[in-house]
Amino acid sequence: MIEPLESRIAPAAILSFTDSVGDMVTVKASKGTNAQLATAVSITAGNINSITLLNSIYEGSDFSISVKIPAGGHGSGHITVPTINAAGTDLGVVSINGDVGGGSIGSGNGNAVKSFSALSIGTSNSSLNALTFDGVVPTFSITGDVGFLGALNFDGTAPGNLVGKATIGGNIVGGGTAGGGVILIESSAGSIVVKGAVEGGTVSPAGAIEIVGGTSPTNVSVGSLIGSSGNDSGSIRAVGPLGTVTVAKTISAGTGTLSGSIVSEGNISSVTVGQSVVGNLAFVSEIAAGANVTSGALTSSGSLNALTVKGSVGVGGLYKIEANNNIGKVGVAGDVVGTLIGSGGNTTSVKIGGDLLISTITAHGTGSGLGLGSVSVGGAVHSAVIESGQIVVTGQTVDTNATIGKVAIALQANGVTIEGGTPIGISSEISSVTIGGPALNVDVLSNDIVKIMVEGLLAPLTPGANNDNSTFGGVAYDEI
Repeated sequence: MIEPLESRIAPAAILSFTDSVGDMVTVKASKGTNAQLATAVSITAGNINSITLLNSIYEGSDFSISVKIPAGGHGSGHITVPTINAAGTDLGVVSINGDVGGGSIGSGNGNAVKSFSALSIGTSNSSLNALTFDGVVPTFSITGDVGFLGALNFDGTAPGNLVGKATIGGNIVGGGTAGGGVILIESSAGSIVVKGAVEGGTVSPAGAIEIVGGTSPTNVSVGSLIGSSGNDSGSIRAVGPLGTVTVAKTISAGTGTLSGSIVSEGNISSVTVGQSVVGNLAFVSEIAAGANVTSGALTSSGSLNALTVKGSVGVGGLYKIEANNNIGKVGVAGDVVGTLIGSGGNTTSVKIGGDLLISTITAHGTGSGLGLGSVSVGGAVHSAVIESGQIVVTGQTVDTNATIGKVAIALQANGVTIEGGTPIGISSEISSVTIGGPALNVDVLSNDIVKIMVEGLLAPLTPGANNDNSTFGGVAYDEI
């Protein structure tokens, strides 16, 4: 005997039909009758026009659409659902073997669905149509793309995460319509995974991930961030904090301001880039904590705890790595070119495997003995500034006492300024400056310079502060 609670054995309602290309389509709901389901699914000439699940009988109902190419027949193996109208209805497990154009699901009270899965979102749309979930979505997944005329909106005021885990198996594609190819989350999420690229569009916003509320850090993983001519295109932007952010391949800035960016108004736990960060000569792109997500101006506190780039940064353009508050460890395996690395507080360390070219590393510092912990460059340094105690964030006052730990340059240095504190500093210090190759036009400034070594030779420094002002091996040093 089958118990009544075992509804999984047989759905309450089934609707079967052959679509316009010859596929066998089966629609199932765990609640309602066959007649009610036939009314809910609007079909013309074998194509679904819309699905309407507003009847209270569908509250909590599982819903699925499966598609099968008949033996010896033909078909596409999937279907298009232009719109789902379940506004005010919370559904159970939703599974659709096809592209969902848009619509609305959920009442705003509790879970909008138990889980949602589909082939893609908005890849068949002829105009922009967003799919909106009103309520919590514990699990969301699609195997394909979010199209440039599709979008995902997760709305609600849940005290925790509005989304548990969202997985996009393909790309997020931005186009020429504002709001297209955008994932918008009105609160925080546990994790967002995009296995392909976030491709920016030509307008703003288009091709982006936006997290506009919540206090819990959201973890984000994407294949690549590819900026375009639209401002903020190909970007990850958060009003709240970000957790672990992983870009498996590259970050590439476009011609739009802040395209190819990772920006949070709160803290960022860590950012890892598997390949390189490619800048743009004309426009600012950045990784920033404590930044205003609409303008890029640093307006609120936030720290970037760790940054790892397994390639180079700023290649072919300009890039900023900034935090209103502190920056932890920064590690770049390759070169750093045309880049600002700046903290409004202290920076623990910066380690660069290649060259440092036409760039600035700066920290504001927050008192005596604070500023830049250490800077290590595995190659050469040309036309660069390494400093602490300087204004990084608008509205800061100069910190005269900020210091620099060890600065180590493996090869030559040309046109470099290394300054700990300001010209009126009273207790700033540079622990050591070591240059492995020839030095030319290098200035070292601080209240106390403990050690300078050039090509294996030590400069004749007098212990103590305010008593050295000379040159040595291409380095001009002054204990100001």
